[in-house]
This record gives sequence, C-alpha cells and structure tokens, in this order.
Amino acid sequence: MLDYDYTCPDIDKNINELKDIFKESIKELLIRFRDEKFDNEDVDQISEDCASDLYSDFEDYFENVRKTNEDLRNAANDQIYTLKGSIETLEYEIEEKENEIETLNINIDQLHSKLGCV
Repeated sequence: MLDYDYTCPDIDKNINELKDIFKESIKELLIRFRDEKFDNEDVDQISEDCASDLYSDFEDYFENVRKTNEDLRNAANDQIYTLKGSIETLEYEIEEKENEIETLNINIDQLHSKLGCV
C-alpha cells in the first residue's frame, strides 16, 4: 500500500473553490449583460474574454492539483526505490543462506564418509 496521505481532501477543496468561482463569474455575467443585446461577434468576443478571465482565476487551483499529483508520484517513486533496495538485500541474503546450506550439505557428506555412513 502506498504510504501517502489521502489526496482527495486537497483535490475536493480545489474543486469546491472552483465551483464558487464559476458561480460568481456566471452571476457577474448575468448581471452585466441581462439587458444587453449582442450580435454573434460580440458574443464570441465576450465568451473568449470570459474564458480567459476564468482561466486566470482558477489556474492556481489546477496547479495545486498538479502539485498534489507530483507529490504523490514522488512518494511512490521513493517507496518503490526503497522496496527495490530491500528486495535486492533479501535476494543477497537468500543467496548467502543457499551457499551456507550447500556448505553444510558438503560437510554432512564428508562426515558421513568419515563415519562410514551411506
């Protein structure tokens, strides 16, 4: 299991803050343009400006989520590196024990030979 704090609270916090920004931005647009008449070109420009403004408002929230993701990846990589080191150590210890067993088996065979056992 990955040893890392749950990221959902951080991500949920950012999502909820973004929802508040969306709500306020839509509210501002509705108030600003409720009695105005616009042609398609105006609507396109207003949409583009609004999208740009919204992105500026919530860019930091996406960066916070990206940072959470990066921290999670780094923690996983560190833990994988540590576990690989542990595996290598254990594999080495297994090899040493197998060599010891082989040496002990040779010693047993030699003792059997000296004692005349089959």
